[in-house]
Amino acid sequence: MLSEIKDLLVSRYGDRWLNSVNNQNGIAEDLSILEKDITRVSRKFGLAGRGMYIDADMEVVAHYEVLVPLSTLFDIDAVFYRWWGQRASENISYVQREIADDEVIYHFVTGTPTHGHSGRIILLGREVRRVIHKRWDRRLKRLDAESASSEGETTPINN
Repeated sequence: MLSEIKDLLVSRYGDRWLNSVNNQNGIAEDLSILEKDITRVSRKFGLAGRGMYIDADMEVVAHYEVLVPLSTLFDIDAVFYRWWGQRASENISYVQREIADDEVIYHFVTGTPTHGHSGRIILLGREVRRVIHKRWDRRLKRLDAESASSEGETTPINN
């Protein structure tokens, strides 16, 4: 779906709309946590920057460690959207979440009619890992319970 959204926006606004070097440097600056702001940002958003780069496809890739306690995937989303809404989201904004083994990746396209950006924000750290593993454990237990109950059932063929 993300590539379809990108294609739609590029067809609407032109080939140069998405990911020019100047545009990507601008959003990278918006997503940066400056040394003087580390304490304020970590308290306000519960995040610490863990690196950022522009990849071979000219997409911004930003890593943040989540510092605040989390219980659910919705808590992780809340941390992301609070950061995203105040720091990077523009008039046009599309986000697609991906849950990886130890991190949550938010692929994004954002911009205005004059310019666009794409990339991904990766939330990681102990709190994120704990929520993901807890989620997987619940799913595995549910699958085990379902398979145990289906093994115990008899069908008319067995009778």
